[in-house]
Amino acid sequence: MSRLRSFLMEDLKEIDHSFQNIREAIDCKINYEDHTLLAKDIERLERFIIYWSNHAKNIGEVNDERLS
Repeated sequence: MSRLRSFLMEDLKEIDHSFQNIREAIDCKINYEDHTLLAKDIERLERFIIYWSNHAKNIGEVNDERLS
């Protein structure tokens, strides 16, 4: 479980950086010099959400099987 927690913490640090970039772009209405950077940050957020959502579902299914 500590290894999983370590992966999550690493992903959270990366996702926080992407989120801060997006927030700054929205709040300050700044333009990224390279629009691919904004797209990359948004894609990173999407991958994070999809990956950890699927992982949480799998953990839930395993826990449900153990309880049965």
